[in-house]
Amino acid sequence: MTKKDLYDSVLSDVKQGKGGNINKELRDTYAANYEKAVNGVLGKPAYGDQGFDLSRQSQLNVERLASFKSYQATSELNKIKDASDFETKGKSILNTFNRYQAVEYNTISARSRTAHQWEGFKERKELYPNIMWLPSRSAAQREEHVAFYYHVWPQDDPFWDENQPGSLWNCKCDWAETDKDVTENGDIESVTPSPGLEGNPGETGELITDEHPFISSLSKSTQEDISDTVMREVRDRSVQEGFDTLLEHNVKQTIMEDDKERTISIGFNKRGINHFAHDFADNPNFKNSLIPDLDKVTRNAKYEMSAKDSKGNKMVKSFHYFSFDMLDQTVYLNVRELYGGKFYLYALTNAIK
Repeated sequence: MTKKDLYDSVLSDVKQGKGGNINKELRDTYAANYEKAVNGVLGKPAYGDQGFDLSRQSQLNVERLASFKSYQATSELNKIKDASDFETKGKSILNTFNRYQAVEYNTISARSRTAHQWEGFKERKELYPNIMWLPSRSAAQREEHVAFYYHVWPQDDPFWDENQPGSLWNCKCDWAETDKDVTENGDIESVTPSPGLEGNPGETGELITDEHPFISSLSKSTQEDISDTVMREVRDRSVQEGFDTLLEHNVKQTIMEDDKERTISIGFNKRGINHFAHDFADNPNFKNSLIPDLDKVTRNAKYEMSAKDSKGNKMVKSFHYFSFDMLDQTVYLNVRELYGGKFYLYALTNAIK
């Protein structure tokens, strides 16, 4: 779709009161730009491959940002939709939001690169315990980070919690792991990150935080409403993908029965997929994004224990629990064994019940 076609479609929708508070075409356009920046650095590794967690978290993070940006743009358009020169003013508003795209792309790329590098630094910490700040590639180097150039801090120094390349919009600084000695850093002051770029994305999983003006400028209730909308969209999209790919699909697993190993075949049905989608998780978007990969999740999970049904369900014989790590937390798949010998994924829990 050309920019003209996009603008015409968006302005037509707003004028007619269509599309709600978050214009889908705008959101998808913004999200595509953000996700291209993420994928250009982190790629799209499959579940179980190195870098999957960081890539998936980052994709979900910028998808959420795109919804907030679309809300902001749509709100500005709604304010003037009854104006006689709505089309002219509306295109001006869309152009303003469009001009942010280049800086947003560059910053998201930089933050993705920082997060990716940080994961590597942690893996090689025994060999290279320290990190050196390297100069910006920009011809016009901003003053804020110049004081950091060629200084070395321990990898576990709190300095890195808020100071990394990419912590200022359009920052082009770099860093490198090193075994060189730590430099004298006592007179160096930390630099306050740009709003939305707080925290170390390699630790937090957030390329863009809720301090970004697209988010922080809104009331808490509006932030919650938009976050809930994003959560529902991720959930519903993932559930449908699960229905399309998992139904009638089975994976092999091993349980213990009478002190002997037994190979079982675990299936997936709509009830179990929906149950998983609505089960609690600290990061529900990440959890629900795993639904299309539940066959791989189930196949790779570790068997923990089995328990007879204690609730008198005439259909259910036993429950079998399998653990796997979801981000930094161990969680458990609950598999129901039905009378008749069939096994189905049933739920996700934070503890074995």
